[in-house]
Amino acid sequence: MPTAAPTASTARTSAARVRPSGGRGAGVGRGTGGRASRALGGVALAGVVAVLAVAPGGASAAGAKTCTVPALPGTGTTVTSLKVTKTTCGAGAKTVKAFTACRTKTGPAGRCVKKVSGYACREVRQNAPTEITGTVTCTKGKAKVVHGYRQVIGG
Repeated sequence: MPTAAPTASTARTSAARVRPSGGRGAGVGRGTGGRASRALGGVALAGVVAVLAVAPGGASAAGAKTCTVPALPGTGTTVTSLKVTKTTCGAGAKTVKAFTACRTKTGPAGRCVKKVSGYACREVRQNAPTEITGTVTCTKGKAKVVHGYRQVIGG
């Protein structure tokens, strides 16, 4: 029995049943790329959007925050930067003020060697004849406050 050549209508019907690779239902097994995949993709996208919404600028919520520097009138000290990690900007400003009061208690070139506001602080400074520039890192558990300052000495 001779086989009939496919007509235009049967060719179209057969082609409609065959899916090109990469389309819905492509791959091994049935259903890959179907509703379940799209649903999982939507969940993954929603997760990424949620993370970005919680952490603006791409930083994690527990990452370092840059804060407004507190004014320290009458001390001759200018705070140049303030960053806090795992604490608030208010607690950071309070720590900076307490550290500055402790440091300048014995004079403008003084040092602070005790805990302030419960934070243990270490200081790295560069001395010049008329000013001190320093960076102070204070820690209390996982909380950290880092600030920079410039202190005018003498003249």
